[in-house]
Amino acid sequence: MPPPVVHTVVGGGMPGWQIALIVAGAAMLVGVVAVLADRAWAARRQATALAALGHDHPARQDLHLQGRS
Repeated sequence: MPPPVVHTVVGGGMPGWQIALIVAGAAMLVGVVAVLADRAWAARRQATALAALGHDHPARQDLHLQGRS
């Protein structure tokens, strides 16, 4: 007599669509954080460049240019 065949049944776990939804949400969150970090870095870089040129603030530069004309 051959041994009985055993079928493994998984009861529970997470459906594939839920995993895909979590992965998509995480990817969107990482994208938003990356964009915000890039914008903050660009603003800091611009502020550093203006300070190096002797301008404290972009609005101050505009006022200076208006006074020349």
